[in-house]
Amino acid sequence: MTEKMRERLRNLNIKQNNILGTAINEDLERVKQDWRNLQYIENQTNEVCIEAVMQNPRAIDYVKNKTPEIYLKMFENCFGFSQIILAG
Repeated sequence: MTEKMRERLRNLNIKQNNILGTAINEDLERVKQDWRNLQYIENQTNEVCIEAVMQNPRAIDYVKNKTPEIYLKMFENCFGFSQIILAG
């Protein structure tokens, strides 16, 4: 691979990362406006899902990948727990 090709590939990766970052920020803003917008977001990040369940625990129904972190934030917000000890 030539140096010119490497430079083009680097530039392409930077542009792709900028586009992805913009999309994630837009998704987060949509969810901040209304947690129900989560159902329309195809590529949900943990950050976006947590924002939605912090607004309303019913948002968990729209979360595609329900991680322990998302459940933890939901329960903390819902029941006012600052720490939850999970039995293993």
